[in-house]
Amino acid sequence: MRTSALLAALLSTTASACVENINDEVPTLGAVVDDCVVPGIDQAPRSLAFPEGSLWIWEGAYALVTDTAAACAGDFTVVDEPLVQLLPEEQASNAARADGRSIAVSPLGGFVHEGRGYLYYDKQLLGPGLFDLERLGTGVCELDGPTGPCTRTTPNAYAEQPSLLWLGSRAPWGRGAFVDTDGFSYLYGCTKPAAFEETCTVARVRPTDTADPTAYRVYNAFNGWIEGADNPTTFAKGTSQLWPSYNPQLGQYAFVTPNIFESTFEVRLSDAPAGDITRTVTLFDAVAPESWFIGGGSEHPALGSGDGRTIAVSYSTDGAVHLVQFRYDAGR
Repeated sequence: MRTSALLAALLSTTASACVENINDEVPTLGAVVDDCVVPGIDQAPRSLAFPEGSLWIWEGAYALVTDTAAACAGDFTVVDEPLVQLLPEEQASNAARADGRSIAVSPLGGFVHEGRGYLYYDKQLLGPGLFDLERLGTGVCELDGPTGPCTRTTPNAYAEQPSLLWLGSRAPWGRGAFVDTDGFSYLYGCTKPAAFEETCTVARVRPTDTADPTAYRVYNAFNGWIEGADNPTTFAKGTSQLWPSYNPQLGQYAFVTPNIFESTFEVRLSDAPAGDITRTVTLFDAVAPESWFIGGGSEHPALGSGDGRTIAVSYSTDGAVHLVQFRYDAGR
């Protein structure tokens, strides 16, 4: 288990400072070193970290962004087609429907291992109303490199939905994901079981076994990593998004998450991929929108520094997408 004495000392100092004087400035882990508005796009992307750069992904488009300078200059080409596409039988089903509903697939997130991308997606049934959405389940597709389309696997776990790993409203594992040094890919997903309540769970699998639903294990606080997708315990609360990594600069697992109510970004810290993450530090303030909340809020590992010193995070506000570079000063 990895630990960080420096980080523990910092958090201890933060806590004691608050006790002595609640008006004292709370120490942070670093500072924003650049904040640009990315031209040409109005929605914050998700991404996969390829050796060639960051593959930015939207509902119906994708783009390869080689570095932060290219992103801030708009020096990238958006491909206006879905990275995850409907299968021929799904297209035929949509064409034959007369109930105002249609099948759609929505990319969640994923990871890259040995140059190959693994992208998880939600399969949905939309309509007939504008806000009508039924989650059919979660599947995975694979990329040989940072170009599409993403080849959907067919694990045949379910006769009625052969392209899916898990059915229905189970946590959409894969929205946040990374490969750890133990060889497992860790997948995080969050759901909203009730109003004003959000809970997240975690699963893991060997990268080469992503198409096999029986190879996944979910974390249960009482029994550890267990088979089956039905009995995970809550890993985190109060957020709909977690962007995980092991950060060598901090010597901790770092889960970047937006706080949409405060228009800030935070990092939740842990000694293990499924360990306690109640230690939370604010990273930076986002530009608050005039109405509603900031959107997106993804970390893009391919645009950060390899040593974990600098991370890159995007979010949207009032139709503008910001790309923020944040430098961790702990350990300098």
